[in-house]
This record gives sequence, C-alpha cells and structure tokens, in this order.
Amino acid sequence: MLMIKNTIKQLNLSDDCNIHKLTARYSLIFPNLLLNYHRDLIKDNDFVILFSYFFKRTSCHFFSIKKGYFSLIIDQILDDLNDYNGNILEKVFF
Repeated sequence: MLMIKNTIKQLNLSDDCNIHKLTARYSLIFPNLLLNYHRDLIKDNDFVILFSYFFKRTSCHFFSIKKGYFSLIIDQILDDLNDYNGNILEKVFF
C-alpha cells in the first residue's frame, strides 16, 4: 500500500481516477469482465470490494477505489494492516 500511495503522489491523477488493486493466487479467467464490472460499479461509488463465491477457492482479493478517496483514508488504515494476523487491506477497508 505504501508503494501505491507513493506512486499516486508521483502521478498527476485526478481525484475521480479509478485505481484497481488485485491480489490473486491464480490468474483470473475473465480479467476484462471483472475490470468492466468494477468500472461500471465504481461510477456511482468511491470504493468497491469484490465479493464473489466464484473466486472463493482462488484466494482472490480485488477492489476499486477513486484516487481522491484513497488519498483521504490511506494514512488512517496503514497501521491496521497486517497480513500475518489476517488484517488484509480489503478486510481493514470493510
């Protein structure tokens, strides 16, 4: 998350730019379908977390977030993140 935070500081992105983060043990079968689904969903939302039983056995974690919203909340959640304790980003966001 620090890498994403520092990268968006370097880029001149608008606050309504969508950022997609995907962590998966296996390659996705339908990446374009997933990205299009999230792109359409995030039009009216600042933040969308993937929840699907389709990805249950693949250990897939995915979210889309608007850059402006991400910038507002990232510093508040960094201390709570701990993969070893099961506090993955999507869980902390939720």
